[in-house]
Amino acid sequence: MYFVTTIRVKENRDTRCIGYYEVLSNARYTVKNCELDEAGWYQYAVIEQFGQGWYPPAKLEEWYRIDKKRVNKISKPKRFKRTCNFGIG
Repeated sequence: MYFVTTIRVKENRDTRCIGYYEVLSNARYTVKNCELDEAGWYQYAVIEQFGQGWYPPAKLEEWYRIDKKRVNKISKPKRFKRTCNFGIG
């Protein structure tokens, strides 16, 4: 499964898993074509792929920067270097 999570870094840090998909292209479509910034509240989105199990490691991470309704694919930000599994908590 592919989990889509939005992340806020300004002031109070906040994360919200907004959906999950069986197909990666559907997760990418959501990130690229839906207004995920919620009026500027969220600055990042991440797609993570998980299998089954107890705190499974992400098999895939795709990061996106959200800036005024524009979405750009980016490398994982350094501030999240030691953080993972946003989609499952």
